[in-house]
Amino acid sequence: MVNRLIPFLMPMDRIKRLIGRYLPIISVLAVFSVYVFTLLPGVGYSGDTGKFQFVGKVLGIPHEPGSPTYVILNHLLVNAIPFGSTAFKANLISAFFSVLALLVLSQILRLLGIRPFVAAVTILIFGFSYTLWSQSVIAEVYSLCVLFVALTLWLFVRWHKSGKPGDFLLACAVYAVSFGNHLIVVTILPAIVYLAWVTRRDYFWSPRIIVPVLLLIALGAAQYGYLIWRYYSPETSYLEILVPDLRTLWHFVSGGQFQPNFFGLGWKGAIFERLPLLFRFIWLEFLPLTAVSILGYFVLEQRTIRNFLLLAALGTFVFDLIYVVPDIFIYMLPVYVVIAIGLGLGLEWLAAHWSPRYRMTLSIVIALIPAVFITLNLPRADQSKSGEAGKLVEESLRTVGKNSLIICPNYDYAGYFWYYVFAEKNTSDSLFVLYSHEGELPIRDLELYLDRKGTVGLPLQRRNLPDGLAVFYCTAYQPRPFDRG
Repeated sequence: MVNRLIPFLMPMDRIKRLIGRYLPIISVLAVFSVYVFTLLPGVGYSGDTGKFQFVGKVLGIPHEPGSPTYVILNHLLVNAIPFGSTAFKANLISAFFSVLALLVLSQILRLLGIRPFVAAVTILIFGFSYTLWSQSVIAEVYSLCVLFVALTLWLFVRWHKSGKPGDFLLACAVYAVSFGNHLIVVTILPAIVYLAWVTRRDYFWSPRIIVPVLLLIALGAAQYGYLIWRYYSPETSYLEILVPDLRTLWHFVSGGQFQPNFFGLGWKGAIFERLPLLFRFIWLEFLPLTAVSILGYFVLEQRTIRNFLLLAALGTFVFDLIYVVPDIFIYMLPVYVVIAIGLGLGLEWLAAHWSPRYRMTLSIVIALIPAVFITLNLPRADQSKSGEAGKLVEESLRTVGKNSLIICPNYDYAGYFWYYVFAEKNTSDSLFVLYSHEGELPIRDLELYLDRKGTVGLPLQRRNLPDGLAVFYCTAYQPRPFDRG
């Protein structure tokens, strides 16, 4: 009788193995479904988000360094998605980039020998961490940055294991392209140099490697030719930075405009103010699981890979230590990718070395951890009901109508107005927005314009106002989310 039942029992065993094998993918799909459920439905969140919701559609230039890779991908994907508003589609692609990053994370964990169950839990924990979740439901460049960081780490670890020159060049190609999205990726360069030196030192003087790598670097840098192209294109309707030549391009790409932000706190401020803040960010992101991540790297026997990953995190951490911007918490995302990998390593070690008597209990506890992160972070990350700004702007536009100028001293609402002007209403030739900080309004020019004796320039739209527009002043104010604590 038992022998007769074996053929019927085998498919069930196979089903269980298949489910176990694909648990990481199932967890990624679960994260994606939550991201879609909590997605910002339209315009809102911040001025930067409003900007990135339209700048891809019009192939404009956002703030420095211009992020050409993101803008072009935004343009392609927004036009490819057949449903939803432009704002919704721009928000959705952030969720898409983060989900791809989590899939790549699962491949890193697999390379390091982590079983599918632990990998699935690690993906859920990182996917529902606050910073990644918050940047996955709005239009921003940071989810794409996480994808590039994860891809770069995965490909270089894979090359270290395979030793194939093709894998090395592929990793270099992805890393070169990543510079066109966000320059924070430069902070993992020392880790890459270390890994290359330890793995294949001869690559540093081999023409068969040096020449292709230099070509890849040139192709990566060529992405920024987009900024010059759009500057001279008469069709470009939004330019936040003006890049007429290579000298100006180098200024923006090399971070010349951000030099005052470096070491802005001095060494005492960096040690006694910024350092505790960054550790606090890590604690709030992973809670006591940070200790599990430290354990994971401590027990990792592959010393070179361990050093590579820790150097990647250290490079970004040092950068965040000395760079002064209000939203520095977002710049910690590359560090969080490395911590998530360590978390998978630590959970795997605990699952493998825990007493068999309590292994089932430990598995249940591990499986329930993501629920804690969802409960803690859902109220803060959920943007599904954040439609007040869009409704207010739409109501204002109905009042204003066409052939009007809106003076908006608030950065956030200026971005929202621009979104409707460029992406939804298609009124860029009859409705204009003048953004100016308090105290910087061209009052005299406006007086002359109203008296029909002069004109007003719109630098971001690179044009002057046509005659005869009605002028409105926007007094709406909404704090940016990270200003609320």
